[in-house]
Amino acid sequence: MDFGGVSAIIPQPGMLNKLVQEISADKIEGLRLYKKEDLPEKYHLKGSHKTAPLILIAKKGYYIDLLGDSKEASNVNKFMGHHGYDPEEVEDMRTIFLATGPDFKKGRKTEALHITDIYNVMCKVLDIPALPNNGSWENVKSMFAKESHLPVVDSGASLTVNNHYFMCAVFVTTFIQVFSMMTSRYL
Repeated sequence: MDFGGVSAIIPQPGMLNKLVQEISADKIEGLRLYKKEDLPEKYHLKGSHKTAPLILIAKKGYYIDLLGDSKEASNVNKFMGHHGYDPEEVEDMRTIFLATGPDFKKGRKTEALHITDIYNVMCKVLDIPALPNNGSWENVKSMFAKESHLPVVDSGASLTVNNHYFMCAVFVTTFIQVFSMMTSRYL
């Protein structure tokens, strides 16, 4: 079991429904409980084999903590970073996105972006076609100086155009993800 604003539980085989019933019966204030298949679509986690069968999400002002005095719990560094709250529900959890350069409108302030929209921005700036993704071009197109469209690679097509730039974008995206995970674990 994880701790923080979001926790994942992998119950013993055959115990999922019993665990859901017990946690639900407790009516714990500030806690939302989801089976994997019932997770809201906005989290994009339902279809992943890496998502645990049971997800707990704390509401703003609440924190999921480990209980008991098992070895795992006693070795946990309480000063590590933790998963935050849903940025769509808690404005304080939103990040900032700053961009400058010839591709972007000067002084433009946009509505809040979803983290999945950044991929489309990167593809546009690098002038590479975007693979099908969970981001939305509609959310980001207004920040660009010239009105244009985002070229999208057909899911069945091979990606040979600007392969060098594509690999750079993959590297940058992977680096950002790894850096985020590492800093949240050790800060």
